[in-house]
Amino acid sequence: MEEQVSEMTAQPDTPEATKEQVFVQAEQPRASIGVILLSTLGSLLMVAGMWVTSLAFSVPGREILLFLGGIVISSLGFWLALGFLTGRASK
Repeated sequence: MEEQVSEMTAQPDTPEATKEQVFVQAEQPRASIGVILLSTLGSLLMVAGMWVTSLAFSVPGREILLFLGGIVISSLGFWLALGFLTGRASK
């Protein structure tokens, strides 16, 4: 009977337990300035690549170069933000 009482008092559903869980320190460390800068650079490359790709439809004579260049720049930005940084975070 005493075991049941101790189990009942240690319920994580109680408001006191949930308040304590809110302030538990995160298991992952904060993002460093390098990660923040690389994420920002990846986002800028993605947007710049889309802009360069759109220029291909308004510049005569350089359509294929601008279109492929925009695709390469966007791909680099996506890889940097979604591939390189997530690969580093899992190590």
